[in-house]
Amino acid sequence: MISLNRDFLRTKQALVRRTLALTVSIVAMALTLSVAIAVPTNPLLPLSAIITGMVILILLIHSSFAFLYFVPLLLSLEYRVELNFISFALGEISAVLVWLVALLQIWNNRKVYLSRSEVILVLFIATAALPSVGLESDTRHALSVYRDLILPLVFFAGFLLIRLNRQQVIKLLKIFVLAATASAILGIIQFKTGHYLWTMRFEDVWWQNFKTDFIRSSMIGQLLNVKDTLPVGLYATTNNFASYLVIPAVCAFALATFPLRSRSEKLVWRMCSVTLFVALLFTFSRGSLFTFLVACLPLVWFQSRKYVSLASMFFVIGISVLIIAAILVTGILSWDQLGTLQGRAMMLQAGVELIKDHPEALLTGGFTEEYRTYYYQPQLAHNVALYAILQFGLLATLGWLFLVWHNLRIMWSGIKSENDIESKLLGMALLSGLFATVFLYAQTTSFIDNVQSSMWLFFWIGVGRVLIHHKKFRVFQENSCRTQRNLLAFRTGIRGEEPT
Repeated sequence: MISLNRDFLRTKQALVRRTLALTVSIVAMALTLSVAIAVPTNPLLPLSAIITGMVILILLIHSSFAFLYFVPLLLSLEYRVELNFISFALGEISAVLVWLVALLQIWNNRKVYLSRSEVILVLFIATAALPSVGLESDTRHALSVYRDLILPLVFFAGFLLIRLNRQQVIKLLKIFVLAATASAILGIIQFKTGHYLWTMRFEDVWWQNFKTDFIRSSMIGQLLNVKDTLPVGLYATTNNFASYLVIPAVCAFALATFPLRSRSEKLVWRMCSVTLFVALLFTFSRGSLFTFLVACLPLVWFQSRKYVSLASMFFVIGISVLIIAAILVTGILSWDQLGTLQGRAMMLQAGVELIKDHPEALLTGGFTEEYRTYYYQPQLAHNVALYAILQFGLLATLGWLFLVWHNLRIMWSGIKSENDIESKLLGMALLSGLFATVFLYAQTTSFIDNVQSSMWLFFWIGVGRVLIHHKKFRVFQENSCRTQRNLLAFRTGIRGEEPT
């Protein structure tokens, strides 16, 4: 009788899940058609195609995990939907999908768990950054920037809440690498032909032309035969596209050099690795190329010596930094003022002078508009720490950096105790890629002002956390199940019944 009840309950839950998936698909398609009819001038073809694909896949795969397959695809496409009352990037839908999966798991009575440290840090960052909204003259823009800071953190919390297993998270990693490779192929075609720039925004065309003129006249630009266009892939700007390629390129390199793979599988990942590197090279993004170099050297060190230590990590990173410094001193890659050490020093000096004149910026933020009057270039501070302090304040900035450092430290401790070779290698690739992205590349760009970049950053942090730290989650689930069994036995013992 109990077995029949359990089977009936599973059938009922499966029916509810399929009905919910069908309902979500129908509503999504209806909303897409309504928006397309209401705003016929807005190019919503990519959005319609993505939602149509979601409908087909959800109908074919009646599983809540199927929603997560779209996260790498959404984060690989930087497309902003502009409506009269709101605008949003397609990557922001990833947060909705992740929390939808988490709610479906709760609906199916699966245990979920989120560590107290993540909850406290996210709430602290959200609270500390909130005063900056009231200090900006454009409140609507300030709210949008605040959302760009907080939404990736909400996405990250939901991703950890789902508790994926190792096979699922490796599958997500590979899907992301394959999606990035497809975008890289498109980028190479764009570089050679000057066409198919589907996602580039009109307001960003002038900046790319400005940058291309400098690169074309440089020695490396002439060597690589730069024409009129730099690749953007499926992103809006070349720099965002370049930073997006770095971690997938490092992961593809790790997958291609993993010894326990078939020859055909190695060939696929080697082709992905070469394609991603070539596309990254054609972007002429100095920060992204240096970040890729710094991220790959610890991986090569680990593969050759089969062990990893903190001293060896700092040794390899130190060599990488010396190589980068030598390249910058020679001036080979300095085709504009920002590419020189003097140009970076002028940018930082402008921020320091602003803080001296307005020390309240350290507490409240909201001073990025004033920064434009101190710096001769009409742009934001190309340094994540400086930008975050001026926009959100010192407390929110320290909270954000500590959240990233806290998760990287957890990944590091997990790598040292991990026994599975594949997980250890991919964990090293993610750790070195994330560390180089946050503490090297992000020092040359504002980074968190772009919600797409922050979303994929916390996606990779979540993948690394689950991939390396999955044992803690499994132990927690086993302890929860054991506690429930003991509680059931205790209750039935009191009532004088036999435990089932």
